Amino acid sequence: MEQIELRGVTKSYSKGRERVVAVTNINLSIAKGSFLSITGESGSGKSSLLRMIAGAEKPSAGTIWVDSTDLSTLRFWKRRGFLRAHFATMHRNIDVRGYKTALDMVAKAMSRDVAKEERRRRATEMLERVDLLKRVSHRPAQLSGGELRRVALARALVTQRAIVLAEEPTGQVDPSTAKALLALIREINAAAGTTFVIVTDSEALAREATRTIRLEAGHIAYDHSRTFSPLGQRRP
Repeated sequence: MEQIELRGVTKSYSKGRERVVAVTNINLSIAKGSFLSITGESGSGKSSLLRMIAGAEKPSAGTIWVDSTDLSTLRFWKRRGFLRAHFATMHRNIDVRGYKTALDMVAKAMSRDVAKEERRRRATEMLERVDLLKRVSHRPAQLSGGELRRVALARALVTQRAIVLAEEPTGQVDPSTAKALLALIREINAAAGTTFVIVTDSEALAREATRTIRLEAGHIAYDHSRTFSPLGQRRP
């Protein structure tokens, strides 16, 4: 079942008098429960592609479908509500303003329709899963860059949305922590059927996903799928 589908998607920008094309005629189907990595050199169009999938930018041409809904047909508020209901986003840069603690950062990612105590309980559980239980009361300024990345992942996962979009999910963390975070992503991907779409500059990280596409000059130059054993070992 295709959960996300891009049909002839192109994105161009005005740069002075020039027209810069970020991605050109992308056709891409992402099945429910996928773990897709998007890689490529700087300027290849991967971040633009992720922003369009997230609904943060509209394509210059083509259409994007999520759960059989053409996003271009939705008016602003309905589109906004639809995207919030389907996507959790992990940004490259984390805005920590307005948050008191790591627990506060994660709890506030959830809807206010969820009772306050339930939000705190779920936030605590998720911080434990990303190995930050000892940091729940720490202020954002007291957390390292790697710890903030783990908080960002916890924020994305605690919402229990069907699709998680992440830009450099293991950026600024040491190799052992990166490996643990990837294992957690694969665990949730496999157990809960959560769809993950990540953008990364790291070819090594990209290969940890079950499917990798590589962009070159705005085109898909490479598309490869792989499987993993329950222990996480790649199968040929």
